[in-house]
Amino acid sequence: MKKLTSLLALSLVGVTFAAGCTLSEGPGGTNGLFGGASSTGGQDSDNSGGSTSGSGASSNLGGMMNAGGATGGSATGGTSTGGTDALNCDKPDKPTGDELELAGASQLAAKAYTDADGVPHNITWDLWESGDTPTDWVNLSYVDNTANFAVGKNDTTNQFDACLWSRYDWTEAGATLYYCLTVTDATTEDAAINATSPDSSDPTKDGCNGFAWTELTLDP
Repeated sequence: MKKLTSLLALSLVGVTFAAGCTLSEGPGGTNGLFGGASSTGGQDSDNSGGSTSGSGASSNLGGMMNAGGATGGSATGGTSTGGTDALNCDKPDKPTGDELELAGASQLAAKAYTDADGVPHNITWDLWESGDTPTDWVNLSYVDNTANFAVGKNDTTNQFDACLWSRYDWTEAGATLYYCLTVTDATTEDAAINATSPDSSDPTKDGCNGFAWTELTLDP
């Protein structure tokens, strides 16, 4: 009986001693019970750090999104303000009054002309096409055969002054037909219609923006 009691006591002492060793070594060790907790704490710290990094990444992403939004807004604003909406490039309504006549000849059917500079013109009641390559188109919207001028909007394909308004004036001197491209860059149809008429008193010398008018001959 005494032997059994001694063995039990020794066993308890061993357990206590083992626990004491584990507890005493834990804080200083890396593999002890508390050391494991410390290690876990380190992981938690790392995870917390990771979370912080994650928050930073989110913040950066938010910044990028904000920057992107600002840039996108600026780009959109630029497009809208930059002239696409301000400058209407739709074709105008076709003339509803006079049908274009040059030197008494109706342009209801397209007629081909060549000017004194060798430039071809294909003219009909709603279109004045000039040039070879590239070709400029003026989509006519207003004709006044009494005052001898026509106004139209420059086509979107024109090399210069696309979507603005042009005005053609014409006159005759003897049996010769002359034309003057009076305006090429009016911002509205009314501005082109109300532009100052060129001086046709001597078209062979001047009167068209400081130059002579251009002779226009009907192709045979």
